[in-house]
Amino acid sequence: RAVVGVLGVVDSVIAKTGEVIAKTERLKKGLMQTLLTRGIGHKEYKQTPIGTTPKTWQVIELKDLVKVQGGFAFKSSDYVENGVPLIRIANVSFGNIELKELAKLPFSYLNEYREFALEENDIVIVLTRPIIEGGIKAARIGRSHIPALLNQRVGRFRITDKTKILHDFLFQAIFSDNFITQVKKSLVTMNQPNISPYEMEKFIIPLPPLSEQQKIAEILNTVDKKLEFERIEKARLERIKRGLMDLLLTGKIRVKVD
Repeated sequence: RAVVGVLGVVDSVIAKTGEVIAKTERLKKGLMQTLLTRGIGHKEYKQTPIGTTPKTWQVIELKDLVKVQGGFAFKSSDYVENGVPLIRIANVSFGNIELKELAKLPFSYLNEYREFALEENDIVIVLTRPIIEGGIKAARIGRSHIPALLNQRVGRFRITDKTKILHDFLFQAIFSDNFITQVKKSLVTMNQPNISPYEMEKFIIPLPPLSEQQKIAEILNTVDKKLEFERIEKARLERIKRGLMDLLLTGKIRVKVD
């Protein structure tokens, strides 16, 4: 009973943290829907191929803003213990780069395959089954992730006109319902789990002025930071629970019963 009681307290805190995460995710979803269709402070709107947007916004194909490129089919026989990280499908999660199961290639490959070298602020997206459980498997390359190379079936979004779109806004737009809907429709049309960079470049996104992009991105980034904090805390609590279970169930520590 004592063991169950200790673990029960930890489980309760984990559950409450999970509820906070779920609530924050719903908040993010609602904010994205409002901000990316209604904008900030607008009174006049128009109908577009992707729905309602403020009258002053553009609606534009990705190809006019970014270059979408797929990775290279590197051979697993070329993997080395110490070298350049290779970003594969397994390393791209929902908004995060997962560094577990990280394959590496010789450093010389950075020059040999320079067109597949990733840069800070590149956005990577899974091209095979990119939608799982309603979410899109895409992430942003940060300073800590480079140098790195891009593997096959992972796409890279690299902005070609920085006078039109901000990295932060593009990243948020990729996670919008509008973008996910376009990905789903494309997959259904092609009747296969893969999507090509060419198809993605034809997707349409709303394009506010840069100043409004900045405001929208700042609001959504604030919620993302809250989510990241809570997810890290939940993972910490789960580690504590596993440690307690090991100690309690192996008898390394004992809990007194009053």
